[in-house]
Amino acid sequence: MSLADRLILEQIFLESPAAMALWRGPNHVFELVNPTYQAIFGDRQLVGRPLVEAAPELADQAFPELITRVFETGEPYIGTEMLARIARHPGGPLEDRYYDFKYVRILDTEGQPYGVYDHAIDVTDRVRSKLEIDKTILLLQQERDLRERLVATLSHDLRTPLATARLSGEMLIHKQDDPDQLLKASRRIVDNMDRADAMIRDLLDVSRIRAGEHIPLEIERCNLAEILKSTLDDLVAMHGDRFVFHAPKQVVGYWDCRALRRILENLASNAVKYGARDVPITITLGEADGAITIAVHNGGQPIAPRDIPLLFQMFKRSSNTAGQRGWGIGLSLVYGLAHAHGGTCTVTSNDEQGTTFVVRLPADARSASQNSA
Repeated sequence: MSLADRLILEQIFLESPAAMALWRGPNHVFELVNPTYQAIFGDRQLVGRPLVEAAPELADQAFPELITRVFETGEPYIGTEMLARIARHPGGPLEDRYYDFKYVRILDTEGQPYGVYDHAIDVTDRVRSKLEIDKTILLLQQERDLRERLVATLSHDLRTPLATARLSGEMLIHKQDDPDQLLKASRRIVDNMDRADAMIRDLLDVSRIRAGEHIPLEIERCNLAEILKSTLDDLVAMHGDRFVFHAPKQVVGYWDCRALRRILENLASNAVKYGARDVPITITLGEADGAITIAVHNGGQPIAPRDIPLLFQMFKRSSNTAGQRGWGIGLSLVYGLAHAHGGTCTVTSNDEQGTTFVVRLPADARSASQNSA
Protein backbone atom coordinates (compact mmCIF):
# COMPACT_ATOMS: atom_id res chain seq x y z
CA MET A 1 0.00 0.00 0.00
CA SER A 2 1.39 3.38 -0.99
CA LEU A 3 1.85 6.24 1.43
CA ALA A 4 -0.91 8.15 -0.37
CA ASP A 5 -3.32 5.23 0.08
CA ARG A 6 -2.51 5.06 3.78
CA LEU A 7 -3.09 8.78 4.22
CA ILE A 8 -6.46 8.47 2.52
CA LEU A 9 -7.45 5.58 4.80
CA GLU A 10 -6.29 7.49 7.85
CA GLN A 11 -8.32 10.53 6.80
CA ILE A 12 -11.42 8.34 6.30
CA PHE A 13 -10.87 6.77 9.72
CA LEU A 14 -10.55 10.14 11.45
CA GLU A 15 -13.37 11.97 9.68
CA SER A 16 -15.93 9.19 9.32
CA PRO A 17 -19.32 9.87 10.95
CA ALA A 18 -19.33 6.19 11.93
CA ALA A 19 -17.72 5.16 15.23
CA MET A 20 -14.60 3.06 14.55
CA ALA A 21 -12.37 1.19 16.96
CA LEU A 22 -9.75 -1.56 16.90
CA TRP A 23 -9.23 -3.88 19.87
CA ARG A 24 -5.99 -5.85 20.10
CA GLY A 25 -5.59 -9.33 21.51
CA PRO A 26 -7.82 -11.56 23.65
CA ASN A 27 -8.18 -8.88 26.33
CA HIS A 28 -9.59 -6.45 23.76
CA VAL A 29 -7.20 -3.58 24.41
CA PHE A 30 -8.12 -0.40 22.58
CA GLU A 31 -5.46 0.23 19.95
CA LEU A 32 -7.27 2.77 17.76
CA VAL A 33 -10.42 4.85 18.11
CA ASN A 34 -11.64 7.63 15.88
CA PRO A 35 -13.11 10.89 17.25
CA THR A 36 -16.69 9.70 16.71
CA TYR A 37 -16.04 6.60 18.82
CA GLN A 38 -14.17 8.59 21.50
CA ALA A 39 -17.14 10.99 21.77
CA ILE A 40 -19.35 8.11 22.91
CA PHE A 41 -17.30 7.86 26.13
CA GLY A 42 -16.59 11.54 26.66
CA ASP A 43 -13.06 12.35 27.84
CA ARG A 44 -12.30 8.87 29.22
CA GLN A 45 -8.94 7.38 28.27
CA LEU A 46 -9.58 4.47 25.90
CA VAL A 47 -6.44 3.75 23.89
CA GLY A 48 -4.10 1.36 25.66
CA ARG A 49 -6.74 0.05 28.07
CA PRO A 50 -8.85 -3.16 27.91
CA LEU A 51 -12.50 -2.64 27.01
CA VAL A 52 -14.00 -3.59 30.38
CA GLU A 53 -11.41 -1.51 32.23
CA ALA A 54 -12.00 1.59 30.13
CA ALA A 55 -15.79 1.11 30.10
CA PRO A 56 -16.73 -1.09 33.13
CA GLU A 57 -20.45 -0.49 32.54
CA LEU A 58 -20.15 -2.76 29.48
CA ALA A 59 -18.87 -5.73 31.52
CA ASP A 60 -22.37 -7.13 32.15
CA GLN A 61 -23.63 -6.35 28.66
CA ALA A 62 -23.33 -8.56 25.58
CA PHE A 63 -20.49 -6.75 23.83
CA PRO A 64 -17.37 -8.29 25.47
CA GLU A 65 -18.67 -11.81 24.83
CA LEU A 66 -19.51 -10.97 21.20
CA ILE A 67 -16.04 -9.51 20.62
CA THR A 68 -14.42 -12.61 22.15
CA ARG A 69 -16.48 -14.88 19.90
CA VAL A 70 -15.49 -12.94 16.78
CA PHE A 71 -11.81 -12.94 17.85
CA GLU A 72 -11.80 -16.71 18.47
CA THR A 73 -13.96 -17.93 15.58
CA GLY A 74 -13.29 -15.38 12.87
CA GLU A 75 -17.00 -15.15 12.12
CA PRO A 76 -18.14 -11.52 11.77
CA TYR A 77 -21.04 -10.32 13.90
CA ILE A 78 -23.65 -7.83 12.71
CA GLY A 79 -25.77 -6.07 15.33
CA THR A 80 -28.92 -4.15 14.46
CA GLU A 81 -30.45 -1.49 16.71
CA MET A 82 -28.68 -3.04 19.71
CA LEU A 83 -29.04 -1.32 23.06
CA ALA A 84 -25.86 -0.12 24.77
CA ARG A 85 -26.03 1.45 28.24
CA ILE A 86 -23.11 3.86 28.39
CA ALA A 87 -21.87 6.47 30.86
CA ARG A 88 -20.48 9.63 29.33
CA HIS A 89 -18.16 10.02 32.31
CA PRO A 90 -16.73 7.49 34.80
CA GLY A 91 -19.35 6.69 37.42
CA GLY A 92 -21.90 8.88 35.67
CA PRO A 93 -25.51 7.94 34.92
CA LEU A 94 -26.08 5.33 32.23
CA GLU A 95 -27.63 6.51 28.99
CA ASP A 96 -29.49 4.22 26.61
CA ARG A 97 -28.08 4.37 23.08
CA TYR A 98 -28.78 2.13 20.09
CA TYR A 99 -26.29 1.06 17.42
CA ASP A 100 -26.04 -0.75 14.12
CA PHE A 101 -22.55 -2.26 14.08
CA LYS A 102 -20.29 -4.92 12.67
CA TYR A 103 -17.43 -6.73 14.39
CA VAL A 104 -14.72 -8.16 12.06
CA ARG A 105 -11.59 -10.12 13.06
CA ILE A 106 -8.27 -8.66 11.88
CA LEU A 107 -5.26 -10.94 11.18
CA ASP A 108 -1.61 -10.02 11.54
CA THR A 109 1.02 -10.36 8.80
CA GLU A 110 1.46 -14.04 9.66
CA GLY A 111 -2.26 -14.77 9.38
CA GLN A 112 -2.81 -15.04 13.13
CA PRO A 113 -5.70 -13.35 15.00
CA TYR A 114 -4.62 -9.82 15.88
CA GLY A 115 -7.79 -8.08 17.04
CA VAL A 116 -11.35 -7.07 16.27
CA TYR A 117 -12.47 -4.05 14.29
CA ASP A 118 -15.73 -2.27 15.22
CA HIS A 119 -17.72 -0.15 12.77
CA ALA A 120 -20.81 1.33 14.50
CA ILE A 121 -23.51 3.84 13.61
CA ASP A 122 -25.63 5.53 16.26
CA VAL A 123 -29.30 4.90 15.40
CA THR A 124 -30.78 6.06 18.71
CA ASP A 125 -33.04 8.69 17.12
CA ARG A 126 -34.37 6.15 14.64
CA VAL A 127 -35.09 3.58 17.34
CA ARG A 128 -36.77 6.12 19.61
CA SER A 129 -38.93 7.30 16.74
CA LYS A 130 -39.97 3.72 16.03
CA LEU A 131 -40.72 3.15 19.71
CA GLU A 132 -42.89 6.28 19.77
CA ILE A 133 -44.70 5.14 16.64
CA ASP A 134 -45.24 1.68 18.16
CA LYS A 135 -46.52 3.30 21.36
CA THR A 136 -48.91 5.50 19.39
CA ILE A 137 -50.18 2.51 17.39
CA LEU A 138 -50.74 0.57 20.63
CA LEU A 139 -52.64 3.48 22.16
CA LEU A 140 -54.78 3.78 19.04
CA GLN A 141 -55.51 0.05 19.12
CA GLN A 142 -56.43 0.29 22.81
CA GLU A 143 -58.64 3.27 22.05
CA ARG A 144 -60.40 1.34 19.31
CA ASP A 145 -60.89 -1.67 21.56
CA LEU A 146 -62.23 0.53 24.35
CA ARG A 147 -64.68 2.24 22.03
CA GLU A 148 -65.90 -1.09 20.69
CA ARG A 149 -66.29 -2.46 24.21
CA LEU A 150 -68.08 0.71 25.32
CA VAL A 151 -70.52 0.57 22.42
CA ALA A 152 -71.22 -3.12 23.10
CA THR A 153 -71.72 -2.53 26.83
CA LEU A 154 -73.81 0.58 26.35
CA SER A 155 -75.98 -1.18 23.80
CA HIS A 156 -76.49 -4.09 26.20
CA ASP A 157 -77.25 -1.90 29.22
CA LEU A 158 -79.63 0.41 27.35
CA ARG A 159 -81.69 -2.53 26.15
CA THR A 160 -82.93 -3.24 29.68
CA PRO A 161 -84.62 0.11 30.45
CA LEU A 162 -85.84 0.47 26.88
CA ALA A 163 -87.33 -3.03 26.85
CA THR A 164 -88.98 -2.42 30.22
CA ALA A 165 -90.42 0.88 29.00
CA ARG A 166 -91.74 -0.85 25.88
CA LEU A 167 -93.47 -3.56 27.91
CA SER A 168 -94.95 -0.92 30.17
CA GLY A 169 -96.22 0.96 27.11
CA GLU A 170 -97.91 -2.20 25.85
CA MET A 171 -99.49 -2.60 29.27
CA LEU A 172 -100.92 0.90 28.98
CA ILE A 173 -102.58 -0.12 25.75
CA HIS A 174 -104.10 -3.32 27.13
CA LYS A 175 -104.94 -2.12 30.66
CA GLN A 176 -106.81 1.07 29.89
CA ASP A 177 -109.64 0.16 32.26
CA ASP A 178 -107.35 -0.45 35.29
CA PRO A 179 -106.19 2.88 36.84
CA ASP A 180 -103.74 1.21 39.23
CA GLN A 181 -102.04 -0.70 36.44
CA LEU A 182 -101.96 2.43 34.27
CA LEU A 183 -100.25 4.42 37.04
CA LYS A 184 -97.78 1.61 37.72
CA ALA A 185 -96.91 1.26 34.05
CA SER A 186 -96.55 5.02 33.63
CA ARG A 187 -94.15 5.25 36.56
CA ARG A 188 -92.14 2.35 35.22
CA ILE A 189 -91.79 4.09 31.86
CA VAL A 190 -90.62 7.31 33.50
CA ASP A 191 -88.17 5.48 35.79
CA ASN A 192 -86.60 3.51 32.95
CA MET A 193 -86.34 6.53 30.69
CA ASP A 194 -84.56 8.26 33.55
CA ARG A 195 -82.16 5.31 33.79
CA ALA A 196 -81.40 5.48 30.07
CA ASP A 197 -80.96 9.23 30.26
CA ALA A 198 -78.58 8.88 33.22
CA MET A 199 -76.41 6.40 31.27
CA ILE A 200 -76.15 8.75 28.32
CA ARG A 201 -75.54 11.77 30.58
CA ASP A 202 -72.71 9.94 32.38
CA LEU A 203 -71.10 9.05 29.07
CA LEU A 204 -71.33 12.63 27.78
CA ASP A 205 -69.89 14.08 30.99
CA VAL A 206 -66.98 11.64 31.06
CA SER A 207 -66.30 12.47 27.40
CA ARG A 208 -66.06 16.13 28.45
CA ILE A 209 -63.58 15.20 31.17
CA ARG A 210 -61.46 13.23 28.74
CA ALA A 211 -61.45 16.14 26.31
CA GLY A 212 -60.09 18.40 29.08
CA GLU A 213 -63.37 20.24 29.57
CA HIS A 214 -65.11 20.90 32.88
CA ILE A 215 -68.51 19.46 33.64
CA PRO A 216 -71.08 22.29 33.81
CA LEU A 217 -72.61 22.62 37.27
CA GLU A 218 -75.83 24.15 38.56
CA ILE A 219 -74.81 25.44 41.96
CA GLU A 220 -77.52 26.09 44.52
CA ARG A 221 -77.95 26.16 48.28
CA CYS A 222 -78.88 22.73 49.59
CA ASN A 223 -78.70 20.41 52.56
CA LEU A 224 -76.20 17.73 51.67
CA ALA A 225 -77.29 15.44 54.50
CA GLU A 226 -80.84 15.37 53.12
CA ILE A 227 -79.61 14.73 49.57
CA LEU A 228 -77.47 11.81 50.67
CA LYS A 229 -80.23 10.39 52.86
CA SER A 230 -82.68 10.51 49.93
CA THR A 231 -80.11 8.88 47.64
CA LEU A 232 -79.46 6.22 50.24
CA ASP A 233 -83.19 5.41 50.47
CA ASP A 234 -83.20 4.73 46.73
CA LEU A 235 -80.05 2.58 47.03
CA VAL A 236 -81.67 0.54 49.80
CA ALA A 237 -84.68 -0.07 47.56
CA MET A 238 -82.34 -1.34 44.83
CA HIS A 239 -79.73 -3.25 46.82
CA GLY A 240 -81.31 -4.04 50.16
CA ASP A 241 -80.49 -2.90 53.67
CA ARG A 242 -76.71 -3.05 53.32
CA PHE A 243 -75.89 0.54 54.22
CA VAL A 244 -74.92 2.35 57.41
CA PHE A 245 -75.18 6.14 57.21
CA HIS A 246 -73.43 8.56 59.61
CA ALA A 247 -74.15 12.27 59.15
CA PRO A 248 -75.21 15.43 60.96
CA LYS A 249 -78.81 16.44 60.38
CA GLN A 250 -77.86 19.67 58.66
CA VAL A 251 -74.92 20.15 56.28
CA VAL A 252 -75.81 23.22 54.27
CA GLY A 253 -73.66 24.65 51.51
CA TYR A 254 -73.52 25.51 47.82
CA TRP A 255 -73.10 22.62 45.40
CA ASP A 256 -74.69 21.00 42.36
CA CYS A 257 -77.05 18.71 44.25
CA ARG A 258 -77.70 16.37 41.32
CA ALA A 259 -73.95 16.00 40.84
CA LEU A 260 -73.46 15.02 44.48
CA ARG A 261 -76.23 12.48 44.14
CA ARG A 262 -74.43 11.01 41.13
CA ILE A 263 -71.17 10.86 43.12
CA LEU A 264 -72.79 8.87 45.90
CA GLU A 265 -74.70 6.61 43.48
CA ASN A 266 -71.50 5.66 41.68
CA LEU A 267 -69.41 5.11 44.80
CA ALA A 268 -72.15 3.15 46.58
CA SER A 269 -72.91 1.05 43.50
CA ASN A 270 -69.21 0.20 43.20
CA ALA A 271 -69.13 -0.77 46.87
CA VAL A 272 -72.13 -3.06 46.35
CA LYS A 273 -70.66 -4.62 43.22
CA TYR A 274 -67.14 -5.24 44.45
CA GLY A 275 -67.41 -5.29 48.26
CA ALA A 276 -67.95 -8.25 50.58
CA ARG A 277 -71.63 -9.09 50.88
CA ASP A 278 -71.41 -9.88 54.59
CA VAL A 279 -69.86 -6.51 55.52
CA PRO A 280 -72.03 -3.35 55.72
CA ILE A 281 -71.27 -0.46 53.40
CA THR A 282 -70.62 2.61 55.53
CA ILE A 283 -71.28 6.12 54.23
CA THR A 284 -69.97 8.94 56.43
CA LEU A 285 -70.57 12.64 55.93
CA GLY A 286 -68.21 15.01 57.74
CA GLU A 287 -67.44 18.72 57.81
CA ALA A 288 -64.45 20.69 59.07
CA ASP A 289 -62.42 23.79 58.17
CA GLY A 290 -64.76 24.99 55.46
CA ALA A 291 -64.89 21.67 53.67
CA ILE A 292 -67.08 18.57 53.66
CA THR A 293 -66.15 14.94 53.10
CA ILE A 294 -68.17 12.01 51.78
CA ALA A 295 -66.56 8.68 52.65
CA VAL A 296 -67.82 5.35 51.28
CA HIS A 297 -66.29 2.24 52.85
CA ASN A 298 -66.66 -1.43 52.00
CA GLY A 299 -64.92 -4.62 53.07
CA GLY A 300 -63.73 -7.45 50.88
CA GLN A 301 -60.82 -7.96 48.52
CA PRO A 302 -58.67 -4.81 48.41
CA ILE A 303 -57.73 -2.98 45.24
CA ALA A 304 -54.30 -3.99 43.99
CA PRO A 305 -51.76 -1.18 44.62
CA ARG A 306 -50.75 -1.18 40.94
CA ASP A 307 -54.37 -0.46 39.96
CA ILE A 308 -54.99 2.51 42.26
CA PRO A 309 -53.27 5.14 40.04
CA LEU A 310 -55.48 4.01 37.10
CA LEU A 311 -58.86 3.93 38.85
CA PHE A 312 -59.94 7.44 37.96
CA GLN A 313 -58.97 7.13 34.28
CA MET A 314 -61.74 6.59 31.75
CA PHE A 315 -62.35 2.93 30.81
CA LYS A 316 -59.74 1.73 33.36
CA ARG A 317 -60.87 -0.92 35.82
CA SER A 318 -59.21 -2.74 38.68
CA SER A 319 -57.85 -6.21 38.00
CA ASN A 320 -60.14 -7.35 40.86
CA THR A 321 -63.23 -6.67 38.71
CA ALA A 322 -62.86 -9.68 36.40
CA GLY A 323 -66.26 -11.18 35.66
CA GLN A 324 -68.14 -7.99 36.59
CA ARG A 325 -69.84 -6.00 33.87
CA GLY A 326 -69.09 -2.32 33.75
CA TRP A 327 -68.12 0.60 31.54
CA GLY A 328 -65.08 1.73 33.53
CA ILE A 329 -66.35 5.31 33.64
CA GLY A 330 -68.01 5.58 37.07
CA LEU A 331 -64.92 6.58 39.05
CA SER A 332 -63.65 8.95 36.36
CA LEU A 333 -67.06 10.63 36.54
CA VAL A 334 -66.81 10.88 40.34
CA TYR A 335 -63.34 12.40 40.02
CA GLY A 336 -64.50 14.87 37.36
CA LEU A 337 -67.55 15.98 39.37
CA ALA A 338 -65.43 16.45 42.50
CA HIS A 339 -62.82 18.40 40.53
CA ALA A 340 -65.51 20.61 38.97
CA HIS A 341 -66.52 21.59 42.51
CA GLY A 342 -62.92 22.46 43.35
CA GLY A 343 -62.56 19.23 45.33
CA THR A 344 -60.73 15.92 45.27
CA CYS A 345 -61.39 12.19 45.33
CA THR A 346 -58.95 9.74 46.91
CA VAL A 347 -58.92 6.05 47.80
CA THR A 348 -57.20 3.82 50.35
CA SER A 349 -57.43 0.04 50.20
CA ASN A 350 -55.81 -2.80 52.14
CA ASP A 351 -56.60 -6.18 53.67
CA GLU A 352 -56.98 -4.90 57.21
CA GLN A 353 -59.19 -1.82 56.70
CA GLY A 354 -61.00 -2.55 53.44
CA THR A 355 -61.57 0.09 50.76
CA THR A 356 -62.58 3.69 51.36
CA PHE A 357 -63.25 6.37 48.75
CA VAL A 358 -63.24 9.93 50.11
CA VAL A 359 -64.63 12.92 48.23
CA ARG A 360 -63.59 16.26 49.72
CA LEU A 361 -65.39 19.43 48.59
CA PRO A 362 -65.37 23.08 49.62
CA ALA A 363 -68.48 24.09 51.55
CA ASP A 364 -69.11 26.78 48.92
CA ALA A 365 -68.37 25.66 45.35
CA ARG A 366 -69.64 28.79 43.63
CA SER A 367 -66.17 30.24 42.96
CA ALA A 368 -64.87 26.89 41.64
CA SER A 369 -67.85 26.64 39.30
CA GLN A 370 -67.29 30.17 37.98
CA ASN A 371 -63.58 29.54 37.38
CA SER A 372 -64.31 26.38 35.40
CA ALA A 373 -67.07 27.90 33.31
